[in-house]
Amino acid sequence: MTINEIKEAVKQGKRVFFDNPNYEVIYDDAAGWLIVSHCNEHYRGLHGMEGSEYENHCNMNLDDAYIKE
Repeated sequence: MTINEIKEAVKQGKRVFFDNPNYEVIYDDAAGWLIVSHCNEHYRGLHGMEGSEYENHCNMNLDDAYIKE
């Protein structure tokens, strides 16, 4: 999946995870696109800061992303 495909899936109400159900992608109006770890409530950005050289670099391995149907 790409970062944009992940964002579109979440916007459509689908649940997107990385590697296992612990790491879920969410959108927060105040903080933006996040990956939450459900086991410890740790949050990290989905990708680098918009407008920076890391904007298109995901903070997890995109090959591990999947949609839970």
